[in-house]
Amino acid sequence: MSDTPLLPQTLKPVGKVANSAIVEVQTDTKITNSQHFMMLKDLPEATGLDPTDVAQKASEAANDKVHIFNGERYVRTSTARRWNLPNMQSTNPVLQALAQKFHQETQSVLSRPDSTRQRAIAATTVESKSNTAKQKYIRKLFCEGKGDKCERTGENTANQNTDVHHKKRVADHPELAAETSNMELLLRPVHKEEHRNDKKG
Repeated sequence: MSDTPLLPQTLKPVGKVANSAIVEVQTDTKITNSQHFMMLKDLPEATGLDPTDVAQKASEAANDKVHIFNGERYVRTSTARRWNLPNMQSTNPVLQALAQKFHQETQSVLSRPDSTRQRAIAATTVESKSNTAKQKYIRKLFCEGKGDKCERTGENTANQNTDVHHKKRVADHPELAAETSNMELLLRPVHKEEHRNDKKG
């Protein structure tokens, strides 16, 4: 199950690559966003990837990369593009050409004006909606009698600086920036250490 709730009823085709449709699905989050998918079974024909390899990659993929809509398995288009990258360097000219064509055609669909405009609108609201949600989260903790403890260490926060931390980074998951389920109250040194670890990873 994905951390980003998807709305399958909003699924709509937005382009084609080879004989495979790329579909857009909106997310049910407080920051407007959408994700793009294609049918997993169409990927080998569209890219030249080995069907067994595709099945293996799908079974190992993170839970937000492969979804089932209307009984069919779909893979995030960005994930399919990543799986396709090695074939773009293939010594087999036919395979290389197919992989490069897939990459160019998917890029064309992902960068269409409507999609770019939606992402731009969402990006302008991330910071303000995130800050509002952080304040709401702190109020919620105090109402529950939990506002005086670091949620990671359990240490008392009295007379110490604290930050509301996004468990999944805003840079990676902007659609979750205003979701209180993605937040935790941390002492500032703990928060700084968390981000140092992110950079090392």
